Amino acid sequence: MENRLFEIEKRIIYLERYIEDLNNVVIEQQQIIDRLKKHLSHLEGKIPLSPLEEDRPHCEKPPHY
Repeated sequence: MENRLFEIEKRIIYLERYIEDLNNVVIEQQQIIDRLKKHLSHLEGKIPLSPLEEDRPHCEKPPHY
């Protein structure tokens, strides 16, 4: 019985570490996503609209509809 309890405790410790590692990966990925969003927003502000986008209102449906 004691050996079984020890094995369960080992597994719990392993799983807690594994969850912490996964959480750190998620945090790092979210930080990367946030930086990429800021970078994309910055780039969108620098790119001029194409002539086609300037002439056509955004709410107007394309002619094939």
